Amino acid sequence: MLTIKTLERPKTPNTFLIAPDGYCEHETPDELAPVFKDLNASALKTAFIRAIEEEPRLVTLEDNELSMEFRQRTPIIGWPDFITVYFIELQSGGSTVAIYSRSKYGRSDFGVNRKRIQRWLTLLGNKS
Repeated sequence: MLTIKTLERPKTPNTFLIAPDGYCEHETPDELAPVFKDLNASALKTAFIRAIEEEPRLVTLEDNELSMEFRQRTPIIGWPDFITVYFIELQSGGSTVAIYSRSKYGRSDFGVNRKRIQRWLTLLGNKS
């Protein structure tokens, strides 16, 4: 599984990264990740899985203790997008996430990766 902490993104604009400030060694996130003050990382993972369980064309490729890897295919052509998620315990209490969504093919994704992660975070906010 891809490690978001040491991620080095391609030059193409078909990725989206959300992470806590300072989490990534080589990259700056497109947006900072929200903090879930009332959930530890394990509970956040459970809420996340519930939030996205009805996503179409989504397959779990890896499911580790506090990380997951997904593939979601595009609606018409079926091209694969890959999404890596880390659930992070905060020392101050609560938890957060690092999510990296990227298209396998093409140069532009027409904002699909950004929209996907923003939608998932909205769904997660409704479930947590």
